[in-house]
Amino acid sequence: MGIPMGEIYLTLQKSLLSHSRPLRLNTPRLLECNLISKLPGQQEVIKRCLQGEEVSLDVQGVRERVLRIGRVGQVLRDGDETAADLCTRWLIGQYILHSLFSVLGLMVLFYLW
Repeated sequence: MGIPMGEIYLTLQKSLLSHSRPLRLNTPRLLECNLISKLPGQQEVIKRCLQGEEVSLDVQGVRERVLRIGRVGQVLRDGDETAADLCTRWLIGQYILHSLFSVLGLMVLFYLW
């Protein structure tokens, strides 16, 4: 038995909304760790967020990233508030990133990368 997902997730919630790609990328990597006890639905949400975050933030990765973003919510299960919160925060983080890119363009990519 490891650290309960609910305990560690509370300290990592804000990281999913960060403008920093390394921080957003390493949050699901940390949550994926075997030392954290998770429900199967939580594991799937973490896996999908990580897959989406690993796609490059460049022109070539846009299509793949959009595809993976659309798949994150498909694995949510009824009553799993932690997984739903994780999914929501990660998707909001992606929206924020898209908004920054829309306004500032390529300058953002170079800064965030």
